[in-house]
Amino acid sequence: MVKLLAKLYGRKEYEVKSHCTVHTPAEVLEYYMMGEEPSMELKPGTFVAPMLAKVVEKYKWPKERIYEYKYDGARYQIHKADNLVMIFNRKGKVVNQQFTDIIEQIRQFPQQKLILDTEIYPINPDGSPAPFKEMGTRIHSKDHNKAMLECPVKLAIFDVLLFEGVSLLGSPLSVRLQHLEKFEDRAIYAKDEDYNSFYSRAIAEGFEGIMVKNLNARYHAGKRSPHWAKHKPPRIDLDVVITGARYGEGKRGHV
Repeated sequence: MVKLLAKLYGRKEYEVKSHCTVHTPAEVLEYYMMGEEPSMELKPGTFVAPMLAKVVEKYKWPKERIYEYKYDGARYQIHKADNLVMIFNRKGKVVNQQFTDIIEQIRQFPQQKLILDTEIYPINPDGSPAPFKEMGTRIHSKDHNKAMLECPVKLAIFDVLLFEGVSLLGSPLSVRLQHLEKFEDRAIYAKDEDYNSFYSRAIAEGFEGIMVKNLNARYHAGKRSPHWAKHKPPRIDLDVVITGARYGEGKRGHV
């Protein structure tokens, strides 16, 4: 899509990619058709294409880094403009009806203009992480009130893209963390800790692993970046041999 828009309207690909970080390709097309330059001003309601992580070998980890719990939930971008709260899924669709409890929680924040990168994950009655499959109740149920009771969730804020109207997209993570510290619902992270002990603690508390993040990296919207590394090594190493197989059933009958 980026290459097509660039070719049709005589644009550089990097320009189109930049415009697509705060606009959908359809919106970018509308601007180009009108002969206008897409606005790059970041404000609540402007969905930002999320930054994505990679699996990176340990020897490539940045020297200045933090370790962060990896939550087994769903990624959501939360916008706040005064008393209005908008929750976007990772595709940019507003899903407020699924998370009215989280909306009320965000409304209590004293800040008026925010864009937060978050994970919402299911929890057990004791507050520990529940299996991700429980999130299906929240995401797919048409009875949202019932789903809220059957699947309690918790919010983990792990990045701040806009704070009181000031864009932080171009700021290094070290600066964004200063703003993240102002939220009680922030993700658990550590700067000066052995990664093995931090990883073991995450697993012991029911989380699925850790993230390794470059303190000097800015937010790479819409990119899968090595500056965010997943660390989920297997807990048991097995060598296995397939000794049998069978055909599937129903729709998978041909497999």
